[in-house]
Amino acid sequence: MKIEKNEIIGISEKGKELRAPKDCFMVFPNQNAEPGQEWFYLGERNT
Repeated sequence: MKIEKNEIIGISEKGKELRAPKDCFMVFPNQNAEPGQEWFYLGERNT
C-alpha cells in the first residue's frame, strides 16, 4: 500500500494522529496480528 508523506497511518491510544514521515509503502507481514503486536512496517523504494 503506497503512503504519502504526512498521511495519517494510525491513531495512538491517547488519540494522537500518527503520520508517515515520508513517502513510503505500508507492509503487513502478519495477517493474524493481535492488539499490542506490530501490525505493519513502513518501507521505502530502493533506487
